[in-house]
Amino acid sequence: MCLSMRPESFEILGEEIVSESGQYQIAEAVFNVFLDVNYRDWQHRTTATVAETIEYHVGWEWSTSYGTFPKRLAKRVKHVFGVTLDKDLVSKLGKVARENVTMHLSNHILLISDQIDWEDGDYGDSGSCFWGDRSAARDIILEAGGGSLRIHSPSNYPVARCLWLPHGGSVVLFNAYARRGRSINLETFATVLSKAKEAKHYRKIGISHNDDCDGTLYLNGGSGFIVDSEPVNHIDYVNFEFDFETCRWCERFIHSYEGVYEGPHGNTLCEECYDEARCECESCGEEMWKDDAIAYHGEYLCSDCMNDIGWKCFVCGQWQENSVPKSQSRLYERMQDTCPSCITGTLLRRCHMCGVLHYPSIRSAFDRNEFICLQCNVLHTRPCTRCGMGEDPAWIINGLCRYCRDR
Repeated sequence: MCLSMRPESFEILGEEIVSESGQYQIAEAVFNVFLDVNYRDWQHRTTATVAETIEYHVGWEWSTSYGTFPKRLAKRVKHVFGVTLDKDLVSKLGKVARENVTMHLSNHILLISDQIDWEDGDYGDSGSCFWGDRSAARDIILEAGGGSLRIHSPSNYPVARCLWLPHGGSVVLFNAYARRGRSINLETFATVLSKAKEAKHYRKIGISHNDDCDGTLYLNGGSGFIVDSEPVNHIDYVNFEFDFETCRWCERFIHSYEGVYEGPHGNTLCEECYDEARCECESCGEEMWKDDAIAYHGEYLCSDCMNDIGWKCFVCGQWQENSVPKSQSRLYERMQDTCPSCITGTLLRRCHMCGVLHYPSIRSAFDRNEFICLQCNVLHTRPCTRCGMGEDPAWIINGLCRYCRDR
């Protein structure tokens, strides 16, 4: 039988939970047991941290599908810590818990929704990655037929929320958040939902998405609760296998009814970003990627049309019309086209030996105030043994240039 999760609301009659006073008494008694057996580093703990440990491993609800509180406490302490609680102590702690039970979430409202449409922080989830760099996860959940569970106060004020996904005829709950000071977790949602939908079976399980918990669909702790009207004791782990695409430009989730396009570098793009990435050559009409086009006077041109119109300066990278005179300069050991602005600027130096313009590099040599290119420096000069400067071989005497000899 499939558990229906159509949008509707239920009044929560409340559940029995141990009060803070009872929690303190029970945590103190358990703390003393662990101290008596010298359990690891528990001497550095406090009653408050022990209470948090019990809440995490056992829960403070009086009764769940795993049994009453004292039964769960003895079983989990034995299973997790390997410590056996005395039967009389368990009975005593059960009596303390029963006497300190209060009604939790009484008259609150449970909302079952197929939307995730609240603002970041409304349910104590400020900073959640689903409203940040993993916002596509919300679309993934909705695309898979999931939604959210929300608990509101009697005055309809947001209190807590979790997310859900269908799994066969069951529902898997995950990623619960609650406002500060409200003791509501995933098990609380599982308990409340099971009572509202009369689905008596639920348990904690491991969950992942495409064998990962830290991807776009981030799953807190890799754990959740499965709820069903049929027994779920045989289910320990659920891996959701969703194939989805996100646009590499806008990072938006691409729905199944939308087109998926390949970008200029093999990236996945949505239709809007694909159209934005494409353009036509204003001269010949050829379609191309904007990354491959040349922007010239506010128009996009292909390289062939641009080469018909002008040429590109190797130094500054600006395109010039064919009417602009170009000079040949030796840059990086090759003759390159250079515009008049770069010729008259400070980027280029003219070799006083060969007369060719060059782009100075740390390998080039300067003969005092005169620039000598690397090629001429190698072919036509000898280095001074004192200063290392290149000099006409005729001026090198005893290994010294004319300047060093005059010193």
